[in-house]
Amino acid sequence: MVSTRLRELARTHPTATALVAGDSQFSHADLLQAGAEVRQLLEHAGVGRGDVVMISLPFGRRAVSTFVACADLGSIFFPVNTAWRAAELSWLVARVTPGAFVVKREDATRWTEAGVAADRFVFEDRLDPTSSVSKDAAARAWPDDHPAVYLCTSGSTGHPRIVARTHGKLLRSATATAAAVSFGPGCRLLATVPLHHGNGFSNNLLLPLLSGGTLILLERFEPAAAADMIEHHAIDTLWGSPAVYGLLVDAGVPAKSLSSLRSCFSGGAPLAPAVAEEWRRRYRIPIRQSYGSTETGLVCIQLDDMRSDGVGQPLPDTTIRILHDGRPLGSGEVGEVVVRGPSVLDGYVAPAEESAPRYWRGFYRTGDLGWLDERGQLHLVGRTQPWINIGGVKVDPNEVRLVLSQMLGVRDCLVEAERGPRGIDLISATIAPEPGVELTRADVIRHCRQHLAEYKIPRVLRFVPALVTDLTGKVPK
Repeated sequence: MVSTRLRELARTHPTATALVAGDSQFSHADLLQAGAEVRQLLEHAGVGRGDVVMISLPFGRRAVSTFVACADLGSIFFPVNTAWRAAELSWLVARVTPGAFVVKREDATRWTEAGVAADRFVFEDRLDPTSSVSKDAAARAWPDDHPAVYLCTSGSTGHPRIVARTHGKLLRSATATAAAVSFGPGCRLLATVPLHHGNGFSNNLLLPLLSGGTLILLERFEPAAAADMIEHHAIDTLWGSPAVYGLLVDAGVPAKSLSSLRSCFSGGAPLAPAVAEEWRRRYRIPIRQSYGSTETGLVCIQLDDMRSDGVGQPLPDTTIRILHDGRPLGSGEVGEVVVRGPSVLDGYVAPAEESAPRYWRGFYRTGDLGWLDERGQLHLVGRTQPWINIGGVKVDPNEVRLVLSQMLGVRDCLVEAERGPRGIDLISATIAPEPGVELTRADVIRHCRQHLAEYKIPRVLRFVPALVTDLTGKVPK
């Protein structure tokens, strides 16, 4: 399905630019050829239909060509957070056994420590074109229900869950999103969200790639560089996170640098009202909020210019209900958001160890709390579980607390969210040391870096003689 769509675009728009990466530009036909070269390399490594290809690379041309190769080969593309360390990678490879690992040579040590055999590595510098590679072959059509990608959720139980998305659901999701936001040939989008994130994969990669638009890559987001790219390439669409817009506002990017923008969307976390208002005042364009998840794809998007704290109305063929105690609620009543639509997952990978997704009458239970207004627009108010949302990446405080509690000298600790600048949550840890033990901020961070990705490390640290508990032994909020 995905490979068929890519070839259709190459046939109908043969010279249109599909991808811009640095000084290199790729037409739709060029992109197919780049994918064919990677496909041949993967086949030589023994990768075939149904095999998993884990990739731990920045969101660049090599990552995109690897996705194209996997879609054609019938293998499963699995982008992994490049910030994960050996302990986190060990958890991952214990649940999914890949046929190949596409990594940078300097990162191989982390994967080796995680238990990966050296003969499974495909180093990124081997993905560059060679003159000996045969021309692209005919499309390999895979069934709608054939898995195309694995994505990790942000984690809600101390570890992420692994979601499988099929060829059919990827294509339907991208098609529905493109229709809703009027994105297609001639449109140009700058990728700002990492590929392993649901927002990055769906709205930064699939949307332009499968709609015939142009994807412009910026491997590492930096406000001045992003502004230069937007101005130089006349980019008209951004689909970022609240952190992206906050950084651009704080950097004081001049209005003329962003004058080509016509559509700005934010997803992954609530957008701070102050950022939204400053963006509108300075750049004369609204940021429209969107809502979705790794399990559901895009669910809602704001399509009008109303100044609202809602996240928009559901896409066509997607239905939302608000649930409480097994009973659907009416407008204005707060309950759990449940979703039914053509892109909702069928299940998690490794279900024997991970809890199965929860459903109500065919609706996926998101765990988000919200309400619907009289226009059918969704408003979110929180979670049924205590996640900490770090710029769109959800961190379970229980995972961080467990790591801290294993540190020598820590008697007790509390991990929770704390509101930071621009309304973005930070991870806060309150630590009670053992009597007579003196701990420093440097000690704690050094310990965390041995076990946690950088974004999971508490940014606010407090040391107290003891934590106050209620009569049940729990720390009151």
